[in-house]
Amino acid sequence: MKNLIPLFILLNLPLFAQQYFYSNSLAMELSIILEIDDIEKSDTEWILEKKTTGSRTEAVLYNFGEAQKRIVRTSVLYSEYVEGLLREEISYRNDGQISEITSYDNQGDMTEKENYEYSSDGKLLSIRLNSSNEEITSLREFSLRENGSLRMISQFDESDDKPGHRESWNSYKGNLFMEERLFDSSREVVFFDENNNISTISQYAEDLLIYEEFRSYNSDGTVKVIEKVFPETAKKYVESMDESGRILTEEYYKDSRLIYIISNTYIGATLTQTEKTGSGIEEKWIYFYKDDKNIGEDYYREGALEQKKTITDAVTDSYIVELYDRGKLFMNLIYSEDVKIREEYILNGKIIRIRELGD
Repeated sequence: MKNLIPLFILLNLPLFAQQYFYSNSLAMELSIILEIDDIEKSDTEWILEKKTTGSRTEAVLYNFGEAQKRIVRTSVLYSEYVEGLLREEISYRNDGQISEITSYDNQGDMTEKENYEYSSDGKLLSIRLNSSNEEITSLREFSLRENGSLRMISQFDESDDKPGHRESWNSYKGNLFMEERLFDSSREVVFFDENNNISTISQYAEDLLIYEEFRSYNSDGTVKVIEKVFPETAKKYVESMDESGRILTEEYYKDSRLIYIISNTYIGATLTQTEKTGSGIEEKWIYFYKDDKNIGEDYYREGALEQKKTITDAVTDSYIVELYDRGKLFMNLIYSEDVKIREEYILNGKIIRIRELGD
């Protein structure tokens, strides 16, 4: 019987194991290390030391031999320490699902706590986010269909800068199709297409529609056309873009009548010219570059040069603006730090008067 006592004690001791792994900054077990002499003298970038005692696992992540974080894990709790201070703690239910996540700052003080609630059959119903003073700052609720698919997510935020702010997301067949944001006296509704791209944005003040935006897309998912409508003023703006997101044309309407069009011309990725045309409108801007940096632009109205801008120092935002009347230079405006500091009046190509502008 005496010989059985040591064996009985041995069988009831918790199992212990110690392993080393090549790892990364996320403390992942990449590959096992079979032999290691002194981990604190290792020149390996990331090594994970893992000790298991029964259901408890403790891991230490080393970076070139220096301990960076310690992770303690049981079947119901995950704790992460950095420089000896608890930074994150995750509690699990018996079925393995998360019940609570607590985050701490680098002083060890709690910053956020998330509480997870589930239905009787294990479906996630809500996530409740708490601030460090235990006051609810955000509540997120998940609504599910009978088959378990997600139908709607609602989030309510309450803070000093946005009291009573609520958002909700509705999905269909796994795709988001509507998002609604509610404020004190306004509301925004966003609809999505089958690729989860925004298709329509509607904004309301009280119950009055004040803005609508319609979007269409290229085959690669980049925006092709954006139409902006302001019902109160009967104005509409239509922007057309290429697949790189550069604006090609901008159309401006009033009472459904086209007022003018702005057209941009590019060479490669560089904007070289802008034209504005409409009823009684004919304007053009030509841009100049050196070493891929803008050094100036010319402005024409009805085919005649009216203004020439030359950048003298882009760092200090200094430039010279030449003004023309029927093709003749009559004034120079000198700017420094984007502030006009001097006016030069010109007649027949000669400066006849200078006006210095002080503070």
